[in-house]
Amino acid sequence: MKTIFTLLLLLTTSFACIAQSHSLLKNIGEGDEDGIIISNQATNWNGLTYFITGVPFSKYRIWSTDGTESNTFEVLTENYPDVEFLTSIDDYLIFNGWKDTHRGIYSSDGTQAGTNLLKEFPQQRVEFMQKLDDNTVIVITENFNLDTAFWWATDGTIDGTILLGHYEVDPLLITYSYYQDKMILTEKSTGSGFPPVITDGTVDGTMLVTDYINAVSAVDEVESAVGTANFMFVNTISGGKVFDGSGLSDFTLAGSYIHAFRLSNLNVVFSNFDVMVYDSLLGSTVQLSKEFNYFSEPVSNGSKVFFHEDDDFVYETDGTVAGTKKISSTTLGNLNFDPYLFASGNNLFYNTRQPTGHELWVVDLDSGLDSLFSVYKPATAFSINPFMINVGDHLLYAKSTNADGREFWVYDDTPTSVRNLVDAHKIIISPNPADHEVIISFDTDTPLNTNVSIYNTSGMLMGRSKLTSNQIRFNISNFVPGQYFLQINSNTDVQYLGAFIKQ
Repeated sequence: MKTIFTLLLLLTTSFACIAQSHSLLKNIGEGDEDGIIISNQATNWNGLTYFITGVPFSKYRIWSTDGTESNTFEVLTENYPDVEFLTSIDDYLIFNGWKDTHRGIYSSDGTQAGTNLLKEFPQQRVEFMQKLDDNTVIVITENFNLDTAFWWATDGTIDGTILLGHYEVDPLLITYSYYQDKMILTEKSTGSGFPPVITDGTVDGTMLVTDYINAVSAVDEVESAVGTANFMFVNTISGGKVFDGSGLSDFTLAGSYIHAFRLSNLNVVFSNFDVMVYDSLLGSTVQLSKEFNYFSEPVSNGSKVFFHEDDDFVYETDGTVAGTKKISSTTLGNLNFDPYLFASGNNLFYNTRQPTGHELWVVDLDSGLDSLFSVYKPATAFSINPFMINVGDHLLYAKSTNADGREFWVYDDTPTSVRNLVDAHKIIISPNPADHEVIISFDTDTPLNTNVSIYNTSGMLMGRSKLTSNQIRFNISNFVPGQYFLQINSNTDVQYLGAFIKQ
């Protein structure tokens, strides 16, 4: 009981710190606009954010938004049975699509009329697409027999779409990183992977990492590789190495190399076994002794790297043993197939899967406090990822409810009067779990025009009362057992403050 009560105090405190202002941006779960928000398929281009929604094997659309409802609309409204990738370079949006009988990659100026087929792949499908730089996108296709992979580069024009070569890969397991002005592609796999490839977007500059290093310093066959701005970390058949462009030195990280991040002179490298830090000034290594969750993607923000450890909690590291610590209060939950991390400003977001639904949590990186941000998917909803994206001063995230379908919500991180509405350190929620009654007490001068509301995990209002004293009592004896959420609002300012359990 004491542990849960303490957690709820942390929830309420953190929400006061970030002053949430949430509003519905767009419902894309109705009529002709119906579609699931496609995970991780968004790009910022020309001051707008473009993203994909779709009904699998039926219709896919590309939307644009500036974070406001009036300027959120479909820009590609014609029926595309399949759109899987979306990125952008200086002059074009680039995406993989299938329109009529034409399967291939397209360029677009953001309008239907300005969308053109660049390269048709009648017997292949695109398995990977990622921007190399502001002028080039790297694309990998595979034939339907799954035995040949083709590597392409495009600058958004037909003449500038070229075949780079053929390499044995498993495109479904590719992870990428950057070394200097080049892209390294390696297989994110615990099994035997394909030899990693490095490319600068030209035919002559596309080759096996082994051959690239051998042009400078003799190296054994490279089995996996990741890069940072100045260093390449490779796992060879004789062990780990670090390559600085002129020579090799030993690197003691075992396993397949999957991710790498640069933090000043420190380079944090992830394998499927462990996490190692290379100090470029001292030429030394430090083992963090953390095995990260294989299905999660670490992210960097400022001077930290954030990752899911194999115990399913979120950790941060500054590249030192002392600066590596657990920062989340909640685990991923069972059968969470989309472990998610997203950093924005001084906040880190992660998702959890609970019996009553999927939740999006936020860690305030200044205070270290962890709190519930939104219930973005009830237990009975279709699979959906919170899919967060930044649009100017706005933060967009996906949400699904049984009543309203699939929606985009927008969160405005600008200060509002809700910051001073309640001193959340003085809020007491008890008892928890509760059976017949829950009591919310305010040991502070809270405005008497304040409403306190209770919602279930589907977003249904279960009870509301206006604050007339420093304590509100809710009769919950008729509530279905499960988790419920509190919301405090004054006029138009809204702030979610916590949760409790009905037993």
